[in-house]
Amino acid sequence: HAFTLPPVSEATLSNGLVVKVVENHEVPTFDVRLMLRLPDDADVDGKQGTTSLLFSLMDEGAGDLDAETLGRTLKTLGGSVGSGAGTESASVYAHGPVRNLEPLLDLWADVLLRPALSEDEWSVLQPRAVADRKAAYDDPGDVAGRVGNRIVYGDDYRGDLSTPATLAAVTLRDLRAAHDRLIRPDQAVLFVGGDVTLDQVVPVLEARLGSWTAPADPPAPTPTGLTTGFDAATLYVVDMPGAAQSVVRAFHPVSDPRDAGWWNLTMANTVFGGAFTARVNMDLREDKGWTYGARCALSDRLGDALWLCYTNVQTDKTGPALAELQLLMAQSRSDMPFTDDELAFFRGYLVNGYYGSFETPRELLGELADLWLYDLPPEHLEAFVPGIEAVDTSAANAAWAAEIDPDRIAWLIVGDLSVVGDDLAASGLPIVELDKDGRPVAAE
Repeated sequence: HAFTLPPVSEATLSNGLVVKVVENHEVPTFDVRLMLRLPDDADVDGKQGTTSLLFSLMDEGAGDLDAETLGRTLKTLGGSVGSGAGTESASVYAHGPVRNLEPLLDLWADVLLRPALSEDEWSVLQPRAVADRKAAYDDPGDVAGRVGNRIVYGDDYRGDLSTPATLAAVTLRDLRAAHDRLIRPDQAVLFVGGDVTLDQVVPVLEARLGSWTAPADPPAPTPTGLTTGFDAATLYVVDMPGAAQSVVRAFHPVSDPRDAGWWNLTMANTVFGGAFTARVNMDLREDKGWTYGARCALSDRLGDALWLCYTNVQTDKTGPALAELQLLMAQSRSDMPFTDDELAFFRGYLVNGYYGSFETPRELLGELADLWLYDLPPEHLEAFVPGIEAVDTSAANAAWAAEIDPDRIAWLIVGDLSVVGDDLAASGLPIVELDKDGRPVAAE
């Protein structure tokens, strides 16, 4: 049956900020999410991490309230207000009962526009951030995430990573300057969901945000495509002496969701590695017992989309797991193409699971925010079910063969090289050793 989204009503505040409202009157609550696109120079060189520190501090006191009073006031109102930043976007959000919409939006607007950014809170947050960054070097999963970004994006903002030294170099003045530069209505959109109407919330928002204007400087460009060429299959390795497990990742650029073949590729990836009963997990977990789970996913990004596979395997199975993944890829392109039965099973899995991702206003706002961030057409969400239902086996196999080239995959292994090094050398892939910040390790 056809899937239709709840209608999205839209208005523009006097400062040009677009407001999108999705009504859901089942529960008397509301969600507000202001999304900001981050420019590709969001962090100043040598002070990487400034943006994430700013959005971590913004909700620690705002307006006339210190952090403790703000927290207590929110508790009294039964709501929450918060802020956070990723590598491509940031958000400031609020949730609570509709009866307290106005006082909660007062606090939310203060967090957005008038954060305290106090010396007291900063003196706690910054040392903790530096200590957390140092501690994360001991976490293979965290190292793999950081180094993966470095492999995929190089010196682009998304690959230019914070370190203990860059976090320690940031000052409160830097945060205030970043706030003035990054928090601008011409790089934002405001999503509202729940037991509200457009007519109800627009005057409330206008009263709180109407005077918020963009600085005179034009916004810097946002990040674009992947910077790595992916010209040849390469094995990147990071040494983690004593690691009980190895992290295995694979990366490959793919066409983006605007491409007509996106649903074909989505279907093919689901059969290969996108679900518990997909080929990769059934082989590495259920058959071999080398991992608790293995998955592959398509991830939309600004610029090119990305295909990635990820698993953690016991250390002595690192080489065999890499070889097995290479074999599974080769087989899927030659003597073991995806079958009619596999497509029929996973088509039902995708379609039936899709409806569940829109059960709450908050989930729907998240999907709409992604449409805005990645410049996807409004009908993209409604096109999913007919798109998946239309994929036939030959189209799935053709998309897989066209998009995923084993000779262009960037592999990443984070593990104990004294144990796994010989096995990795036997893979036949050129090996590049990186440090925990994703920088090449100089040969001895």
